[in-house]
Amino acid sequence: MPRYDDLFEHVATFDAEVGVATFAQDVPAAWAVYLMTDADDRPLQLLCVKNLRASLKRRLDPEVGSARTADLSAITKHVRYTRVDSAFEQDLRYLEAARACFPESYGGVLGFTPAWFVHFNPATKFPRLTKQNQIDKRTGTYVGPIGDKHAADKYVRSIEELFDLCRDRDRLLSDKSDPCQWREMGKCVGPCEGPPSGVSLDAYRALCGEAAALMADVPRAVAEVDQRMRQSAAATKFEVAAELKKRGEQLRSLRQKHYRHTRRVEDMRFLAVQPGGNGAAKLFAIRAGEVHFVAAVFANEPLSEAVLTLATSMLSEPAERPMSTEAFERVSLVSSHLYAAKKLPGTFLHVDELNHRTLEKAIQAAAGEVDVVDEADDGEVRGLQSFD
Repeated sequence: MPRYDDLFEHVATFDAEVGVATFAQDVPAAWAVYLMTDADDRPLQLLCVKNLRASLKRRLDPEVGSARTADLSAITKHVRYTRVDSAFEQDLRYLEAARACFPESYGGVLGFTPAWFVHFNPATKFPRLTKQNQIDKRTGTYVGPIGDKHAADKYVRSIEELFDLCRDRDRLLSDKSDPCQWREMGKCVGPCEGPPSGVSLDAYRALCGEAAALMADVPRAVAEVDQRMRQSAAATKFEVAAELKKRGEQLRSLRQKHYRHTRRVEDMRFLAVQPGGNGAAKLFAIRAGEVHFVAAVFANEPLSEAVLTLATSMLSEPAERPMSTEAFERVSLVSSHLYAAKKLPGTFLHVDELNHRTLEKAIQAAAGEVDVVDEADDGEVRGLQSFD
């Protein structure tokens, strides 16, 4: 049996003889994640809704519910719920509850897809860039999350192009092979050929190390290329400057759109500043694989330095590798919100941009987001059930 007290903040006992209308008045007409259980406290149905009161009326009153809604009034004994104030908080609460209450079936209705990363380990005998939707290796560089699978493919191709890396692994692994098309076009350094026309595997691994270092800190690489471009232009080396400008543009493309939040997995550290209701904002510390509630703060009160210190300290722990399925699901949840097609309320501040001014501004914005509950619609988002 799941530890319900760890998953839900409130519990209400339902008595069908008392009636749904009376029972529902004791729960808020607000966003919530809730679970209905039977007399033995076994999970019946888990739901994400935007109006808990309306949802219970629809689920527990046969006269209100539709033909497609199962009548649970005869078997429901407890309603366990947690009030939430944002889509991010709701998704987080739902994920943890779904995994605990419906371990066999929760994966198909999470509402988000796995996050994508690119892995590169220059220390292997034949280094290779790969896209992955898991963190299963202890060594090498992981960068992400990346917007989607296709963007991860493009990221791999971009790094290969920037450093003229091998694109044909089969030829590289072969003892004897003619040059591939990339080598013939001068777009590969030729590790399959080796010296004197190509490069040795040791030299190739060193080049791959440079590529991995760039992936780990693209902004630094952009700044270095820009500086060299300016120096070349000042020395009237215009052809060199033009090439450096082109390289700078290629590097900047690795920080745009589907890559704007991409960095080493160890540096995936954000403070989520989300609506908290009643003029407040809720803060969540995010590091790869973990999400923890920090505090609720009111926008009309001075921001305490203690809150900023606590949030920063909670973001200091390194990510674990390899990463468990549960941890990677949290990474995927965060990634889905970072790259949401539609801008959702709230802000994600990376630890590098987190300070008193940026946090205060984000709190003001999040606290100003007011959710209007529709009394006639429970706003069901997703759900799980233990019956057919």
